[in-house]
Amino acid sequence: MKRIGLLAGSLRAESYARKVVRNLGLLVPNTVLVEPISIDHLPLLSDRLSEQEQAACRDFKDQIQR
Repeated sequence: MKRIGLLAGSLRAESYARKVVRNLGLLVPNTVLVEPISIDHLPLLSDRLSEQEQAACRDFKDQIQR
């Protein structure tokens, strides 16, 4: 099965981009799995990230590489 990860560039819960990402899975064939990738937990850009923020970044990177 083909997997496609989609990012919505908005943090707003009811943004059009998030709605598209959530509903795109209904439009693709059964051989494709659409997986929303959340950016909600990512910290703002900083050169001093806490251990928790670093872990969130690593998890995000791992999710994209799948």
